[in-house]
Amino acid sequence: HMPARSRLFIYEKCDHHTQLTDVGRLGAFFIIPARDSEGARGDECSAYLRHIVYEYGNLADFSVFLQSDPEKHFAADYFDIVLRALAAGRYAVPFLSLNAVMHGKHMLHCLQGVHRKLFAGANLTDAPRPYCCAQFVVAQSAIHMHSRDFFMRMLQLADGTESVRDVCRARDPRGRSPTCLAFEHLWHVIFGEPPDPGARSQDQGLPVALRWEQSSKGEGPLLMRTHPALENS
Repeated sequence: HMPARSRLFIYEKCDHHTQLTDVGRLGAFFIIPARDSEGARGDECSAYLRHIVYEYGNLADFSVFLQSDPEKHFAADYFDIVLRALAAGRYAVPFLSLNAVMHGKHMLHCLQGVHRKLFAGANLTDAPRPYCCAQFVVAQSAIHMHSRDFFMRMLQLADGTESVRDVCRARDPRGRSPTCLAFEHLWHVIFGEPPDPGARSQDQGLPVALRWEQSSKGEGPLLMRTHPALENS
């Protein structure tokens, strides 16, 4: 149920060469080499931010940001509901996390430090508690709350151009950027949500169909432990 005239951007980070044969209702698709620089691993963050920076003046009304393995993080049926709403022109949520699992609520040194770097020294007002793993739908208007230069700064933090070692001291053994791990806790704040927005099922501002929790019983989100590289910072 892809909305008509949607554009698909695939950011190739691992020297793969995606071949698309059936593009369905897509208006256009683009495959963009986006390998991280030597010694840096920006994961999804550098791809998301490259898209925002380079498409800033030509963003869709709503952008869907997904990793390479989206089905590991959300129920396909939930994503289908979102796509149906978008296709019908009945979607108006500024920011929506698509994933099933929530982080715990922690005020960590690294998160606070990265937030200060982004927001001119301002501290978080509350410990963030988002859904994990950074897959979401965001409105153009929410992205445009900040300038292109703001997102360029984020990209420089994610790709290692600007260091965060002064605020994120721990190292991930798999080489992932501590900044990107921190952004996972901050995307919703960047796009105008409160640090602890609460569970989807309790959000009276969402259409009822989008309040579905994707845990096995649907009663509330599953909880995920915070990444050790942030806990130890």
